[in-house]
Amino acid sequence: MKNIRIPLFVSSILVLFVVFLSLPAWAADPVEGFWTSIDEETNEPTAYWQLTVTDGELKGVIVRLPEGKNPEAVCDKCEDEYKDMPIIGTTWLHLKKQKSDGTWEDGFIIDSGKGKKYKAKVWVEDGDLKVRGYVGFLHRTQTWKRVDDPR
Repeated sequence: MKNIRIPLFVSSILVLFVVFLSLPAWAADPVEGFWTSIDEETNEPTAYWQLTVTDGELKGVIVRLPEGKNPEAVCDKCEDEYKDMPIIGTTWLHLKKQKSDGTWEDGFIIDSGKGKKYKAKVWVEDGDLKVRGYVGFLHRTQTWKRVDDPR
C-alpha cells in the first residue's frame, strides 16, 4: 500500500475547516445585551436590563421600567450603600467569575423591590437568560427574555 502525502497547506486548511465547524459547540451564548425580567405569576415584564462585561466582570443595570411604574423610584427598602439608590441606572447584578461553560457566578443580585441581596449565578440556556438567586442552599431561578434596546 502506498503512502499518500497531503501537502501541508491542504492539511492546514482541513484542520482550520474542522475547527471552524466546531466553534458553535464551544461558544456559549453571550449574556451581554438587553434582557427583560419576567414575573413568574403574571408573565409580565418587571424591568428591562442591560448586561455588560467590564474588566472581566458581569454587571447588570436596569435601564427602563415597564409602563405604569415610576421611573424616578428608589430602593427605599435596601440597606447599606444601596439605600435610596435610583432603580434605573444602578448596578443590581454583579458577578465576578465566568466559567468555561459560559456560566457567571461569584457575586450578587439585589431585588430592588424587596431590598434583598442574594448570591447569584447567570447563564444562557436555549436563548433565554437563567438568573438564579441563592439564600443558603435554597435557590430560585428566573427566566429572562432577550429584547432589543428598550430605552
